Amino acid sequence: MKTTVEILQAARNKLIESGWQQGHFGAGDGPFCAVGALRRIMLPGGVYAATYGYKESPYWLLCRAIGLPNDMALSAWNDTPGRTFSEVIDAYDYAIELAKEEER
Repeated sequence: MKTTVEILQAARNKLIESGWQQGHFGAGDGPFCAVGALRRIMLPGGVYAATYGYKESPYWLLCRAIGLPNDMALSAWNDTPGRTFSEVIDAYDYAIELAKEEER
C-alpha cells in the first residue's frame, strides 16, 4: 500500500501532467479536479480512503491544508469561481508537508 505522502505526490503530479479543471472529477487521461486526481491515483489500484485512518486520509490532509472542515467541501473549494491551478498545487504541497510531519 502506498503511503499518504506517495498518494498526495502522485495526485499532484497527475494534475501537472494531465491538467486541472473545475466542474467535473475528470476521467481517462484527464484533466482532473483536485478530488478527481486523488481518486484517479487511489481507486484504480483498489486503495480507498477507508483503508486509512480518517486523520491520515489523503483527502483529509488536503482539506486540512486549505482549512476545510471535511472532504465534502473539497469539490466546492476546487470549483469556486476564480480558483487557480496554482492554488490547487499549493494546497497539495502543503498537504504533502502535513503528511510528512505525521509520518515522523
